[in-house]
Formats: sequence, C-alpha cells, structure tokens
Amino acid sequence: MEAKDWLLNSPEEGVRLGMANAWLHSSRPETPELIEIHAQWLETLPPDRPFWSDGGKNSYKRKYIRDLRKWANTYAVEYQRWIEDGKSKSFDCGCYSDDHWPRYKKEREAERAKERAAQAGLTNNVTKSKP
Repeated sequence: MEAKDWLLNSPEEGVRLGMANAWLHSSRPETPELIEIHAQWLETLPPDRPFWSDGGKNSYKRKYIRDLRKWANTYAVEYQRWIEDGKSKSFDCGCYSDDHWPRYKKEREAERAKERAAQAGLTNNVTKSKP
C-alpha cells in the first residue's frame, strides 16, 4: 500500500493520524492537498467516536483539524521557500520557517552575490588571458 493510500484509506484512525504526521515531514509537494483531504474526512466522522474521547463534544477533533490545516499551510509556505532556494539545504533544516527565513534569505543572497562576483572574476580573467 502506498503512503497516500495509508493516509486516505486505512480503516484505522490511528494509522491515518500517524500518516498525516509522516506526510508533514515528507518533503513532497502534494502534502498540503492530501492533508486537506484528510481533514475533510475527519470532519465527516461522528462526534461520538471513541478515538476522540472527549464525550462527544468534538472540541478535540475540531482543534486537531484546525491545527492540521495550520501545519499544512505552514508546510506549503516552507516548501515554496525551499523550492525558491533551489533546495540548497535539507527541507527539515529549519531555515525555511518564518522564524529563520528572513535571516537565512539575507545570508543566501550575500553568498550568491559572492559567487556571482567570483564567477565574473573568473570570466574576466579567462577573457583577459586570451591572446
């Protein structure tokens, strides 16, 4: 069974919840969409399911769904930053989070400027050394 199938089709709620967590750490582009499908499925569950164990109030389930969507949105933003950065670091390194992104982006821009300058210097040296 593929990971997507485990998330969307497993008869065990615990397996689906575990797979949602695994997808949020997967570095795969389809994660936010799959998490939203999973959240929609969770919303269809009756409030008296023993898995949620809050006496049928559904408050834990609603909070979990809200948090799941928030994590998926955060994932989407971080994934986009990772793509824009050319996947230069591992997705899980933490530098693509809201807390670290501005500083990391500045550092990367400075590194790229140095790289461009070095390449321009090499190009100029090569051009100058031709007879």
